[in-house]
Amino acid sequence: MYSLLVGLLSVCYSNGVFHQRRSLPRCTEPSIEPPGEERPFILTYHGTLAERNGLDTAIRAFAQARRVLPHLRFDIKGRGESILYLKQLAKELGVSEHIIFTDPCPSDELVDFVVHGDIGIIPYRSDGFMDLVLPTKAYEFALMHRPIIASDTIAIRSMFRPESIMLCNSTSPASFAEAIIDLYQHPEKRARLVANAAEDYIPYRWEIMAERYRQLLLSLCQRHKESRALRSVPVTKTLQQSAEDGTLQILQIQNADE
Repeated sequence: MYSLLVGLLSVCYSNGVFHQRRSLPRCTEPSIEPPGEERPFILTYHGTLAERNGLDTAIRAFAQARRVLPHLRFDIKGRGESILYLKQLAKELGVSEHIIFTDPCPSDELVDFVVHGDIGIIPYRSDGFMDLVLPTKAYEFALMHRPIIASDTIAIRSMFRPESIMLCNSTSPASFAEAIIDLYQHPEKRARLVANAAEDYIPYRWEIMAERYRQLLLSLCQRHKESRALRSVPVTKTLQQSAEDGTLQILQIQNADE
């Protein structure tokens, strides 16, 4: 068990460091240039497309924001049970030409997807369950210096300070639309959010959390070894006593083993 856990940890650690080393050189600061036909302002989401993820709220918010912001696009990467409904909703709202759905991709390609956008959105429903979900994508947006608009949930507030993220009512498309418009119109605010979120992310960086994870696994392995050693002590003593007495006390051995 010990060697297996250490081996698995070594693989996880090397993969995590590799991913981070590949990601950071491709990190860029958000564009401050005014959006236009050639370079629209891009809202991004990547991950599962299920009802609990709240993409219907995000699409409704996007449709509202486009009434004010003509050079706005929404790129969605993922799949799930709601994808057909979401495409139909976009069509009904008249924004299907401005929303691009693409399939999931390897993590290495996902870096480019995050970087090509201007804002990351996490519209999870506040339903008791999703309130407690820590979205990995929030750390990915923070690492790659992209401002975040997210539902106001317990989990997300535990990750970021209010000055690091735009928090919205998960049931209100208007709340998300206002946040999109606000960040679109104020590049200095986007830069401030990025800087603050980057600070919040520091304690959760891979090299820090990997060491904590390593120490946890090593402590569990040590406890397992000590537990096995303690269980073997009564048996060893019985055998030694039997050898001294010149008899084999099978019953005592069996009782100790139980």
